[in-house]
Amino acid sequence: MKTSVRLAAAERLATVARECKLDQVYAGGFEPPREGHNYYSILLCRAESVDGSVRVYGPSFITIVYKTAIRDLPHTEHVTLRSVEQAEAFLRERFGSRNVDQQHG
Repeated sequence: MKTSVRLAAAERLATVARECKLDQVYAGGFEPPREGHNYYSILLCRAESVDGSVRVYGPSFITIVYKTAIRDLPHTEHVTLRSVEQAEAFLRERFGSRNVDQQHG
């Protein structure tokens, strides 16, 4: 069976979330669209420092919302990105290895 472009985008971003260690506690996987919703949802969590989600409406419409205690990042942010590559780069820039061990402040 052929994988949809939206599903492939969600799988790719869920992998990036895991690589950025945003899969702690309850997150890291993705949920298929629920009744009345037209997006895949990826939960983001890093214990005591990050809580958020990625919504994949399609490969060219992705939203990322998060709250964090990482001192070098905005406390809250909500962005809309126009490609999977932009979303991947955003997650890596915000939550990649340079922020994994930072203390919250």
